[in-house]
Amino acid sequence: MKKSADYIIDIFKLKNGLHEYEFSIKDNFFDEFEESLIEKGFVEVKVSLDKGERLINVGFMITGHLTLTCDRSLREFDESISLNEKVLYQYGDVEESDIDNDEIIVISKNTQSISLAKLLYEFLTLSLPMKKLHPELRTEEVPEDGMLVYRSGSEVDNSNESSKTPPIDPRWAKLKGHGSEEKNN
Repeated sequence: MKKSADYIIDIFKLKNGLHEYEFSIKDNFFDEFEESLIEKGFVEVKVSLDKGERLINVGFMITGHLTLTCDRSLREFDESISLNEKVLYQYGDVEESDIDNDEIIVISKNTQSISLAKLLYEFLTLSLPMKKLHPELRTEEVPEDGMLVYRSGSEVDNSNESSKTPPIDPRWAKLKGHGSEEKNN
């Protein structure tokens, strides 16, 4: 990933207290990440940064849309997103950190700035649905038992299928009849 200056906040010069920022994410943002799952989109990000003596509390309000490719039809469609995320930056000795939490990032007292680009990319990537379906294909009915059955072409009525027995080939009928005669003798 290339370092993007657009999403860097200089925290060293900030006074303690609440600070607010706004960022726009466009198609070129996703080009900075190798093998990105997202190629296009437009997202507005509002960041509220509350700097304290020991912690920096960063809140993200993310709204917009991502252009995705349908897994079934391979057509592009816009998926709207609306996220609220939170990350804590804690001042400490990074090398001796025992904190094992995704929401807490340990930084040293001498850290000049923080880059939000990787965090924003992760938030957007994790918001993607597991199965990317075009909105026109999402209207399929799900049976009461919860199993989704895919079908193509016309519907087939299978209600009488179990009550009908298929006709028996006459050659097999003779064998069946012959076998039953031997058992009777």
